[in-house]
Amino acid sequence: MKHRRVYLFILIIVLTLLAVIADIFFIWNEYKKFYYFFLNEETSRVESVVKGTISAGGDPVGALDNYLKRSKILKGVSYKLEGRNIFLPNSQISPNFISRTVKIPPFEFTLYYDVSKLLHFKEHLIFLAVFLLILTFIFVAVLFLLLKEYYREKLERINEKVRRKNLEVINLAIHSIVHEVKNRLNVLRLLIYRYNSTKSEIYINRMKKEIEELSRYIEETSDLRKPISLDKERRNIGEVLKQVVNEFNNLFLSKNIKFNLSVEDLEFPFDEKKISSAVIDILKNAVEALDSTDGKQKEIRVVGKKDRNRYILEICDNSPLELPETLFEPFYSTKEKGFGIGLYNVKRIVEAHGGRVSAEKREGWSIFRMELPIG
Repeated sequence: MKHRRVYLFILIIVLTLLAVIADIFFIWNEYKKFYYFFLNEETSRVESVVKGTISAGGDPVGALDNYLKRSKILKGVSYKLEGRNIFLPNSQISPNFISRTVKIPPFEFTLYYDVSKLLHFKEHLIFLAVFLLILTFIFVAVLFLLLKEYYREKLERINEKVRRKNLEVINLAIHSIVHEVKNRLNVLRLLIYRYNSTKSEIYINRMKKEIEELSRYIEETSDLRKPISLDKERRNIGEVLKQVVNEFNNLFLSKNIKFNLSVEDLEFPFDEKKISSAVIDILKNAVEALDSTDGKQKEIRVVGKKDRNRYILEICDNSPLELPETLFEPFYSTKEKGFGIGLYNVKRIVEAHGGRVSAEKREGWSIFRMELPIG
């Protein structure tokens, strides 16, 4: 963007200078045309006087002498007679005069023109051209300062907008982290209280699970700015998906969720741990979304199949919730107790594999689609 602004400014300067140079060239050409036109017209009038006088049987020398007295630029006339160069009585000759030769048999006249006024006019044109160039450079300098100020203010506005956006993201991240940690600590306090009251191992196991969830959250949060490193091995994606789904069977039964699994077996290199984590996050998101479903059968479908050089995995649920555009952004969650990190990590994992992830509503279904390259 910065280079485009520089090129635009240079283009404006070049076009302005070219326009000025073109104007000066045009004016100079017009001056030369006027200069030679003026001399040619005066020479034509002299020829007409001489020819007319000769045709009438008069004295061409005397006629030229009379014309010389009245002319504003013809200041001298000479003619050759018997090998001698004779000047008319009223001739005023100067080295600065321009001479033209006119042959009208049997005479040959040399005409001397005073073009000092035309030269003064030329000097005036040169002055105007220099003045125009100076004005052009002043205009370009002012234009440069105005453009510089404009882009400076524009850059400040953009930077301020970016700073505000960054502060919003930071505030949102801090709020999300504090909220999640406080929730987990409150749950741990309650479990400790119940354990002290009952000494039941059930609460010990639940405390371990809460600590694991909190550790996972902290780990995911700390790794958001780091690129994901993959440990790819050739695996059967169908078997991996079946193992992941088996972990949810009890949860599906307890929440009365109808589940359908249809995945093709296919071996290709991928990071089993990270792909499993991505599928778990999407399934958890689907289960939590179905908690808002009332009055109809809750259902989740997992469909996986090969499509040319990709493996397409779709995880669908029939929850009524809409899917916002910011679904895969960090620290965004539609759930009150959500991390706002799970789906963002899904996107990072899939893209680290060179794939794509998307979400859409279609015919009452929320469809999360993962496309993984198999090459």
